[in-house]
Amino acid sequence: MGVQLVSDRKEPSDILEAYDSVKLSLAGNSTHLAPWHAKLGFRRCASVCTLSSLTPDGGKIAMMKLRIEKAFCFPRNCECLLNVS
Repeated sequence: MGVQLVSDRKEPSDILEAYDSVKLSLAGNSTHLAPWHAKLGFRRCASVCTLSSLTPDGGKIAMMKLRIEKAFCFPRNCECLLNVS
């Protein structure tokens, strides 16, 4: 998803020893500002990103909803990759 624990150490360690060496990495494309009155914490459903909110250096995208309007054939082999009815 858009959040990842990053550590320099490869082997497991105790919580108190790893406290200074672990970082929480957030991807900008998978996060958005919450309203001031929102209850913070785990959400059961992920937020859906829009194309206008994405940035090239924003990292991973948690979820995106796309709708295919038309599918075109390639001129070389005239086989459609998608069958849209």
